[in-house]
Amino acid sequence: MPMASPDQALQTMIAYLAEKTGKSLPEWVKIARGSGAAKHGEIVKFLKEKHALGHGYANLVAQEAQKADRAAVSQSARSSDNARSAARCAPGRSRSGRRSSRTFGFIRNVLASRARSGYEGALLRFLLESVMRTSSCSSALSGALAMVGLLAVSFEASPAQAGGDAAAAGAKVASANPATTPIARQDAWWQQRHAAMNERVKQGNVDLLFLGDSITEAWEGPGAKLWNERYAPRKAVNLGISGDQTEHLLWRLQNGNLAGIAPKAAVVMIGTNNVGNTGGKHSADQIAAGVKAVLDELAKQTPKTKVLLLAIFPRADPGDAMRTRIAAINEQLAKHAAAEPERITYLDVGPKFLAADATLPADVMPDKLHLSEKGYGIWADAIESELVRLVGSVK
Repeated sequence: MPMASPDQALQTMIAYLAEKTGKSLPEWVKIARGSGAAKHGEIVKFLKEKHALGHGYANLVAQEAQKADRAAVSQSARSSDNARSAARCAPGRSRSGRRSSRTFGFIRNVLASRARSGYEGALLRFLLESVMRTSSCSSALSGALAMVGLLAVSFEASPAQAGGDAAAAGAKVASANPATTPIARQDAWWQQRHAAMNERVKQGNVDLLFLGDSITEAWEGPGAKLWNERYAPRKAVNLGISGDQTEHLLWRLQNGNLAGIAPKAAVVMIGTNNVGNTGGKHSADQIAAGVKAVLDELAKQTPKTKVLLLAIFPRADPGDAMRTRIAAINEQLAKHAAAEPERITYLDVGPKFLAADATLPADVMPDKLHLSEKGYGIWADAIESELVRLVGSVK
């Protein structure tokens, strides 16, 4: 039987959603947008907990809901009268306009003076463009620009205070890597899951950890049967949270996820959300450094734990930019593992999910990101021999 195209697979999934739930995809999108949840993980959590949708369907609805939100924002921005706003703010038209123009020029000079292209520069540009796009010539615009100006001053002052030399500036940019900067997410459900993980870890009796994002968390969903058969008997704990990026996992490890335990092994697979959820703002180098920071934190807190480092799974279609970035990240992860062969084993199981034409079959990854029950079977089989070596056979 010929394999379904990606579009056919998506349409089949949409049809199954309506058939299984009695609601069409647009109806589910309306429900999701009316929930008050804004982030992808929040929407997925809402749909799974409040409406009992499976993970794949919840992810599909969340993607479409966010797409609809972006379209609405884009339409609103296009409908604004930018030309009239710019005319009102032209230099000389008012004191507010002159102040805004001077502040705008200062920020532009800060950006140009050091050719900022890293995290700080991206933040300044985003804020500046947002303010100028959405504000009129008023005290609100002046105030908003002043705030961005203060931020620019703080970014500009730091290298000078450190001597202004290239080394200090380079160190500052390095420290600003968002993928290596530990940060907690503020969602209530995320905080609750993190706390529940810490409570489980406090009980001890942990020989095996799975660290990651929604793909790891869903061992509790489509992968639950296999988890109970293969990993629960090995005293495994699932430390995956939907939507997490490297910096979120790093924060969790530093705030209780590893407290008081010394597992034999840890399976690590993290980074796909840095690729897909940041609009391309995290580079391959930054993301690989984020994964390395997670590996270093494990070494610091549980130095005897052996690590099975998995390559980030393939996602999207062949030729998609995300595939290219993931390949670049995985190349660096393999090098990190090779530098510590006694502690880290690198394994790329991604090819096992792919069809002969490098596409992701709908019965393996229905949304080209999250695994089906069949997909978890492929994953489990692919790592079994390594887990036997690291923690022993299932008893």
